[in-house]
Amino acid sequence: MGARDNLARPLICARHCGQPLLTKAQALFDGSVDAKSERLDETQALCAIRHVLKGLELIDQMSERSVNAIRDMLKTASDVVVDAPDQIAAVIHATLAGAVRIVSSKGSDSPDVNELRHHMRHLVTGYLGPLLPQVARYPKLFP
Repeated sequence: MGARDNLARPLICARHCGQPLLTKAQALFDGSVDAKSERLDETQALCAIRHVLKGLELIDQMSERSVNAIRDMLKTASDVVVDAPDQIAAVIHATLAGAVRIVSSKGSDSPDVNELRHHMRHLVTGYLGPLLPQVARYPKLFP
């Protein structure tokens, strides 16, 4: 997980406090992908040297901050009460971290990043959508 990405998540979550769940999730994923892909060269360099620099403790701390921010974002959704925000936040964090790491480690160009963004939106919608009461009534919200 890149430093820029982990620092961006708490800010993104704070900016979208009180908004609907899927609006928040989309902002989180778009912001994370933007932060990670803005400077792929930096991201790749950080990934390459993190173990050499013994940065695992720092990475763990940054990941914890990211999970906490996502959890708080889930708790403040205006349209749903999330029953297990800690567990859901951990899953969202891990999913985003893994997917973005794959794209950044390949040295991906813009089409790959846009493809990731597209698929992550569908993944998040599919994962968070069932929490929302309108999904049963309006299945076309989630194509």
